[in-house]
Amino acid sequence: VRDLEAHPERVARLHPKYDGWVQQLFVDKTGEKVKKNTMLLSIYSPQVVATEDEYLLALANREKLQQSPFADVREGAASLLHSSRERLQLFDMPAHQLRQLERTRKAIHAVHIHSPFDGVVMNIGAREGARITPDTELYVIADLSRIWVLADLYQDDLPWVQVGYTVNMHVSGIPGHPFSGKVSFIYPYLEAKTRTVKPRLEFDNPGM
Repeated sequence: VRDLEAHPERVARLHPKYDGWVQQLFVDKTGEKVKKNTMLLSIYSPQVVATEDEYLLALANREKLQQSPFADVREGAASLLHSSRERLQLFDMPAHQLRQLERTRKAIHAVHIHSPFDGVVMNIGAREGARITPDTELYVIADLSRIWVLADLYQDDLPWVQVGYTVNMHVSGIPGHPFSGKVSFIYPYLEAKTRTVKPRLEFDNPGM
């Protein structure tokens, strides 16, 4: 075995879509397990607050004009509300905070960021009070329920291995517990120094 890594399609790299400051970290340790929708941190962003104010104005305007006898007036108010709500959704404002806006009619100064799936925190890129931009990688979260293993295969053994073959892996740190997986890909080049080819193996990892 050469390397073990999270499945790239099961890794989330969370970036904000606006400038702001981290208010509070709710998950502050790498290696911590999180569930889907776990609240990770809150962010204050003047840009998001301004968009919230636009949405609240559009909401009040729609309610004021929805009984208008003029169809184009009603449609214009509804369109303005829809576009301002869509901007908040593009900022990844969670649904529960949108509902809070509609209920309280007050701007929210702490936008919540949630985990997109069950996983493990691999990296935290910001701390409380830190200024952030869309370039800031806030968290890296990996779903380790399925993993990749890269192995070295000598060129003489290559004819005996094909994509789709079942493989068994024994880990010295977990004796007596073989893992069963599949060959999912064989890289189409030879390592010059080792004269080996890298097959990629995939294993379910329900026990993490």
